[in-house]
This record gives sequence, structure tokens and C-alpha cells, in this order.
Amino acid sequence: MKKQAFQLLAILAGMLICPAPQALGDVAPPASEKAGELVRPQSIITFLQDELDYSIKNLVAEDGTKPYYIGYSVYDDQTSMISATLGAVVQDQVQRDRNLNIDLRVGSYELDNTRQLRGRGEGQASGSGNIALALDDNEHSIRHLLWYHTDKIFREAAKRYERIKTDLKVKVEEEDKSDDFSREEPKVHYEAPAEIEIDRPAWIGRLRKLSAIAGEYPRVYSS
Repeated sequence: MKKQAFQLLAILAGMLICPAPQALGDVAPPASEKAGELVRPQSIITFLQDELDYSIKNLVAEDGTKPYYIGYSVYDDQTSMISATLGAVVQDQVQRDRNLNIDLRVGSYELDNTRQLRGRGEGQASGSGNIALALDDNEHSIRHLLWYHTDKIFREAAKRYERIKTDLKVKVEEEDKSDDFSREEPKVHYEAPAEIEIDRPAWIGRLRKLSAIAGEYPRVYSS
């Protein structure tokens, strides 16, 4: 499996760009592209930063509530899968998926929309879950999807934050007095994605040979 992850995290105090392992990150393109120098993606990262900057500056509820933190994570997965049974190949495919996760918080580091509501289970997990993203860096599609889902998640977060503030007006001392989010210094990191190549004909031959061994036993129906 080859996996690439692009991650942008923003706070009001500044921009944080922090890719996951085996990732490419950063916003500005390199000054030069000498032999052996890492080349950073300029399309999807640009879309992510532009929309993130716009959202952090322009999203505001009627009561003035704004996001104090927005994080975009994009995971680009490529999977090769080959399987065989009783000497015959039954699966041979290559699949690619690109998914977006949005982590948006309103309120403050001390108190935000992820706080647990009394008597209603655990606090809200951060992140939107997987949202399918265009594979071909289509600018219109990606920007539209980023704005639509960021706006939707913001409205939901703002409503939940209001419920949390109302909940806290009940004078019952909370057991957990820790902040809802920690402050960290911005970090910048990028590296080339892992390049994994497999010899598909060789693997197909190997799987056929190994799975065929079970064919010698009449009571084995699958291998």
C-alpha cells in the first residue's frame, strides 16, 4: 500500500502545516528544483490553504461565534490487492481513494464545542470522518466541497457550543477541569511519499502456486 497524507492545521495565532508520516506538506513551492530536491505539491495544498484562510476569517454565526481552530487532513491511499484460491486468481485490482477530514472548533482552548454535555455520554470526537475528495485535483470540485462541508460543520459546532454554555450555567462543579484543547507551536515538515512498487506477474504466479497446494486435499474447498 502506498499512502500519502496532506494535513493543514490552523489557529488564529498562525498557520500550522503538519503532514502525517510518509507525507508531503507545506504551502509555498520550492525556490528551485535541483536534482534530488524534494518537490512539494502546489495544487491541492494551495486549495486547502486558500479555503482554510477564507473560512477562518469569514465564518461567523449570528451571535458572533467564530471558529478558533480549523484543521484539514487529506489522505490519499493507493492499494494493490491480489488473491488466489486453489491455484486460480480470484482478485487482481488496484484502488485509489482520497478522503478529507475536517476538525473545526468554536469557543476557546479552555472551552469549545467538543466539551461533554452533562448526562449525555462522552464529549464530541473531533473530526468530520471521511469525506470523499476528487482524485484529479479538480479545483472547482475541491474548493466547493471544502467550503460546503466546512460551513456545515461550523454551523453544527456553533449550535453545540451554545448548548454547552447553557449546560454550564447549571451550578454544578465539573470533575474534569482541564482545557478542551492544548496550545502548540506551529511546525512545518515535508518529505517525499513512499514509493512502493510490486512485481504483479511474479506475485500472481506465487499465489497461484501456493494456493494450489490445497488442491491436493479433496476435503479442502478453499485456500
